[in-house]
Amino acid sequence: MKKSLSAIKRSDLAQVARLHDVGVVDEPWDTFAQTSLSSDEQLEITKLVRRFRGLHASLINEATLWSRLIYPLLVLAERGNVRAWAEVPISGQLGELEVDGVVDGALALGGADSPALPLLIVIECKRGTEATSPVDALYAALMCLASGEPKRPRYGCYTVGDDWTFAELKWGASKTSKGSIEIKTSREYDEKTEASTILSVLKAIVDKELSAIETEVVSTSARG
Repeated sequence: MKKSLSAIKRSDLAQVARLHDVGVVDEPWDTFAQTSLSSDEQLEITKLVRRFRGLHASLINEATLWSRLIYPLLVLAERGNVRAWAEVPISGQLGELEVDGVVDGALALGGADSPALPLLIVIECKRGTEATSPVDALYAALMCLASGEPKRPRYGCYTVGDDWTFAELKWGASKTSKGSIEIKTSREYDEKTEASTILSVLKAIVDKELSAIETEVVSTSARG
């Protein structure tokens, strides 16, 4: 069965794995939020927050909100070969469920023209009468990323207006054939007042993912 990310429901994911949604927790987000920012980053945050003046995040259209407020914060978390990307394709085979779609953004390793390995994905909540919850789509996208290497947590977030909510998804041991997934989410972070904290969390996730990838490479080389 094939489904797009936007059409995924929680019941579809429950057919693939046993979902254990822990809910809103303090960790690892409080620890991530302690990541320090440079003076240059603090200056850029100040400039970014000034863009809120005269803007009503709940009223401006999604494209404007994304380009002026959400994406620029992702760009500030770039480092080395990790870049901020928009409209990133995500696909995966989850049991009998084939998932295919596009997430609004990602911080990902990649070349000069395309992302190769997302470290954090972002889904923007859509508005209108046909809008769907971004949560199930985010979980499905993270499951696709985690299916290749179940041992490592995967990170993402969804935005509603200028509010950011982060999620950590990790495959775990289960007595059933479907497997088990644990999901932890953060509280909402308001970009108007907590842009610095959001950037600290983004930087911490990138650092954690790069460290995990480096460890995997070293371990693979040692086994070889």
